Amino acid sequence: MANKDYLPARDALLLMFLLNMSARLTATPTAYGITAAQASAFAALVADFETRLGTASDPLTRTKVSVQLKNTSRTAVKSAARALARQVNADPDTTDGQRVELGLTVPDSEPTPAGAPTNQPDVVIEGTSGLQALVRITPGGSTNGRARAPGSAGSQISYAIRPMTDPAPTSPAECQPGGLATRTTHVLPIPPGSAGKVLWVMAQWYSVKGELGPVSNAAAALIAA
Repeated sequence: MANKDYLPARDALLLMFLLNMSARLTATPTAYGITAAQASAFAALVADFETRLGTASDPLTRTKVSVQLKNTSRTAVKSAARALARQVNADPDTTDGQRVELGLTVPDSEPTPAGAPTNQPDVVIEGTSGLQALVRITPGGSTNGRARAPGSAGSQISYAIRPMTDPAPTSPAECQPGGLATRTTHVLPIPPGSAGKVLWVMAQWYSVKGELGPVSNAAAALIAA
């Protein structure tokens, strides 16, 4: 299984987990899709780890050698536990309830599709200088400075440069591509001869699958000379 966090990191908790797993597998191995021989071999590894952990934890017997032996035993039993967990999960007759009894993570068999982002970005043109403009794109309603909306991989920028007397663009179809931004700020190129005109910028969040969310309101700024 993909998630390996079901094995506790602390030795004492790990031992409790392994003792429970071993007891259940030993009692009814075929119910979990393994053999009695596999359950017996695993029980021996768990017993060895229990003994060596006790030796390494007792101040009277704790030495560098006893700690090393405990660590070696822990590595072996954890490897065996993961191998058995994969076998249990691969058995079509094993139920999620049995997995829970063993302490395993129940796999999500029906992941929920992420879908297109639903947040409308906020776009601010922070300034124009020379042949470029600095644009800031943040999630709509954000107060924590997040760079992207939840479920998005970045934002798609569209922009238009028009005379002051022309109306604002109403959709990205009336603009030209301004690139993809994966951070809060994005630099847009400004062609020569644009001074005195108005820069209009729109943005849309896009998902990892390229699905586009709603379009932002058009931000505007007068292009400086």
